Amino acid sequence: MNQEPCSYALTQITGLVANLNKKNFAASSRQIAQFVKDFGVEADRHLLRALFSAIDFSSDAPPNPAQAQTQNGLLIRLLSEELTGLLTKPQLVGNVCYAVDNLLPQQKTLKSSPHLVAQVSTALGCSPIQEGALALALLNSAHSDTVLSAENHGRICLAGLIESYINLEPSQSSQEGSLNDVTPELLQHILSVLSHGKHREFGLADSTYARFVQQLCRDFPRERVPVVLAPLLYPEDSEVSAEAVKANSQSLLRSSVMDTAWGSLVMEIGYTFTASLEDCKNHLLKVGGREISAQDVAKIISSMCLTHASLSESSI
Repeated sequence: MNQEPCSYALTQITGLVANLNKKNFAASSRQIAQFVKDFGVEADRHLLRALFSAIDFSSDAPPNPAQAQTQNGLLIRLLSEELTGLLTKPQLVGNVCYAVDNLLPQQKTLKSSPHLVAQVSTALGCSPIQEGALALALLNSAHSDTVLSAENHGRICLAGLIESYINLEPSQSSQEGSLNDVTPELLQHILSVLSHGKHREFGLADSTYARFVQQLCRDFPRERVPVVLAPLLYPEDSEVSAEAVKANSQSLLRSSVMDTAWGSLVMEIGYTFTASLEDCKNHLLKVGGREISAQDVAKIISSMCLTHASLSESSI
């Protein structure tokens, strides 16, 4: 029986991950990357789920050079590359939470626990930036133990990253692995988590947080601050110019969201998509710039018909 193209792509990604080895690593990686490019967010998060489900996280250390060419070592390498790539994408939180909260049945070494983030970070040999991003993302997990793990590990990661950033010499315009080497989107995520007094929950003194914001203002002065950071760094200038809004909207229209199937977008939005006729219209307008074909209408209606039990496993 013929499979719908997206379902076929997800099946192929699962197979490529399961059969990864030293000989086919390069070719399989290229095939996976092409599937992700062709099918957008749904393929991207499925890949992350397949990798988190296939890796053996029982080791208390990253693979040594001798283990790097084993299947588990290659899977760890691929997942590490995917996490690095996610740092520049708006789907960081959604993809990581979906993957970790919905592990496939074959995963026996990774369970929701207060030590999950530390376990993953150690097994993957994550960089400080990757650790921090992973912890920030999993603050939104559906499992309380995972959230607790993210909070505990986040305190350590963020404190170290921020201390390193504010102590950076002015002559050092860039330092690999520091917060001045990350995207504005990730900085915005960090500021959102720490703002409005919440920095104290992560063990940051008022003076340390103030220096952090001052350093960011120095690196992003008013005249060239990214739109995503402006409201957090310069709240007194809350009104964003019409030109900035227009430029940001055009950027969003060119983002990977535009490459995502309508059915996937509807599932991401959830039941609020059809809370009322007006809500449905508003959600459709928010992702404007796209023509809705007959096939899109069918996928949207199919997504609406899903039950709560079948929602997470569907591939419309």
